[in-house]
Amino acid sequence: MESRTKDDTPSGWLEALEARERLARAGKWQRMASIPYRYLRAMTFNHLVYPWRSRGWRTSARTFMGSRMQLILPAATDIYLLGIKTHSSEIRLTRFLLKYLQPGATAADVGAHFGYFTQIMAEVTGAAGAVHAFEASGSTSQVLRTNTSAYPQVKPRHLAASDAPGNLEFYEFPVLYSEFNTLDPQSFADSPWYGSVEPRKVIVEAVTLDAYFAKEGTTPAVVKIDVEGAEERVVAGMKQLLQQSSPMVVMEYWGPERPHLGHRKATEVFISLGYVPHFLNESGDPVLCENPDTYLSSLEEESDNLVFLKTSLPA
Repeated sequence: MESRTKDDTPSGWLEALEARERLARAGKWQRMASIPYRYLRAMTFNHLVYPWRSRGWRTSARTFMGSRMQLILPAATDIYLLGIKTHSSEIRLTRFLLKYLQPGATAADVGAHFGYFTQIMAEVTGAAGAVHAFEASGSTSQVLRTNTSAYPQVKPRHLAASDAPGNLEFYEFPVLYSEFNTLDPQSFADSPWYGSVEPRKVIVEAVTLDAYFAKEGTTPAVVKIDVEGAEERVVAGMKQLLQQSSPMVVMEYWGPERPHLGHRKATEVFISLGYVPHFLNESGDPVLCENPDTYLSSLEEESDNLVFLKTSLPA
């Protein structure tokens, strides 16, 4: 493996992430002063051009790791401006991956969107590793494929992970809400934006993670799940992996006010198989979470990433 410079290692990436996080937490005037051209260009498009044209703007940015990403604004504006996903849960998840995903490991990104976390996984695992990225949206998976083309170890898949193979109805929202593309649009029926947009129904091929990785002849050490209401289906289709390989699983978990129950039912499956839920602290380290709903109720945010562990973390 090629030697790395300090800036091209997890410790260097953590420092870069921290610097971008400070700017993200600063006021908008500080951000505009730091990146005036990019900031004004993004705000002009998001607030003036997009509402008029209703078409996304394909552009690119460099992440905090230095990798190049294609984006379609107004989605992923935070990456365009700062090179990071700025939600607190996503920053902590980034730290977790940088600290606990190992070089040479196999990882799975289920619900990869444009591939931000896929790229992080690929950089950390390196050429000796493998990253399997699943994205059910056709247009989004095209961007994912572009963003992973420089990483031979990444396998981008235009597939939905579910509890059985076959074809499924999948719903794609306009680009502003593309991170909410889902098998179950009613998951967002109480969201203030839901009534103003019309999702497009498409058909997507589904696989179970058990069958997929059996065919690949490998098992993931880390699985990230971000599937907007389909968590129960994904977990039901990976029970063999959970029982036999005990991967670390990171799953988006919604607060008690959300109408769908997929994440709660998926959590019940994890617990029945000997997994224990953890939340991620500010350093990205897992901390025992005895009651996920109580924990989510204590947050200002409506969702967070929980880590499910059955074995001890790597040293």
